[in-house]
Amino acid sequence: MRRWSAGGGQFDSKLALVCAVANDFVPKWRPVFDALMALEGPHVAELEQWATFYINFHRENAAICGLLTQVAGLEDRLYWQLSEQRDDLIDDLGRRFSAFRRAADDQAVRLRARLLLGQIDETCFLIVHRRVPDPGQHAPRLIAEQIHALLDCAAT
Repeated sequence: MRRWSAGGGQFDSKLALVCAVANDFVPKWRPVFDALMALEGPHVAELEQWATFYINFHRENAAICGLLTQVAGLEDRLYWQLSEQRDDLIDDLGRRFSAFRRAADDQAVRLRARLLLGQIDETCFLIVHRRVPDPGQHAPRLIAEQIHALLDCAAT
């Protein structure tokens, strides 16, 4: 059996290596969402600034973000690992935002939050890797509006 090594670790498969990369990457992306939780309003304009920050994070980490996005689409093991990370993020966002807090008890809201976070990552991937052109730089505003819509659902 061929073994893969990286960062001092030995892995039985390329997938095991990618899963380890996903775990090791959490401390890099979590502060981006800490910044989201620190927003005052948040209003669409603040969310748009955060979305620009998140797209730039994807741009600065294009290789890892692209790898995780693409492999998760093909490999269930990584998909579910990332889904568990996303669910943990939803729970953490619930400490700051009532819409995410509602996701703990309301399966429809949890689904909406999961879809939103997945769509944000997919949008960042598509924009950063130029799969979808955005010459007018509209993506941050669209991401902000999606987040704002979920946050507004707590009021209804």
